[in-house]
Amino acid sequence: MTDDRTASPRTAHQPGPVRAVVTQEWIEALGLPPGREPRGDEDFFEAGGNSMQAIVMLDRIGDRLGVDPSVEALYLDGTLDALVEHCRDAVGDGPSTAAPDGLPTAVADGGRELGQR
Repeated sequence: MTDDRTASPRTAHQPGPVRAVVTQEWIEALGLPPGREPRGDEDFFEAGGNSMQAIVMLDRIGDRLGVDPSVEALYLDGTLDALVEHCRDAVGDGPSTAAPDGLPTAVADGGRELGQR
């Protein structure tokens, strides 16, 4: 699937605090074995995830990042990369929003700047 995010210089493949949180919760939700890193193009549901696991995962991601990730976004494009990008968009994860501890400002202040949670 090609869209505007693919052309962006900041891709979902880049490491960062949002990708780390989303990946950790993805691994936990799917019960992946230790050392098994999910591929960016891996689909949550094709990897064995179900609706209940998705809701729990998104809730945990939301709690940790101070955002409200969309269930609809996961259903429309269930890949890890798409979910990372969706969460990055929500927290404004980029160089201009980094807090002193390296977390996006929206993450560091619990998402208050987004007016969420």
